[in-house]
Amino acid sequence: MKALATNLKVNHRNIVDLNNISPEKDSSLIKLSNSSQSIQLMVAPNEGGRVKSLKFRDYEIIGDLSQTSYQENYASAVLFPFAGSA
Repeated sequence: MKALATNLKVNHRNIVDLNNISPEKDSSLIKLSNSSQSIQLMVAPNEGGRVKSLKFRDYEIIGDLSQTSYQENYASAVLFPFAGSA
């Protein structure tokens, strides 16, 4: 398990270079990207740290849903259990 965790950390560093953190023109957004810009993550810290968009090699994985109606998308959530809960 420890080797797996080490590999995940190495892979994480290869995916997102933490030196590529930049505020966008709209100061309520932060852009995270790798050095080649092939992975781009837009985060809105003033909105609870929500992911506004995620792009991987010009494919939009997560898009901003504020421009669509409920009928046009399948709203869902990822829930995480609380630590120590039975």
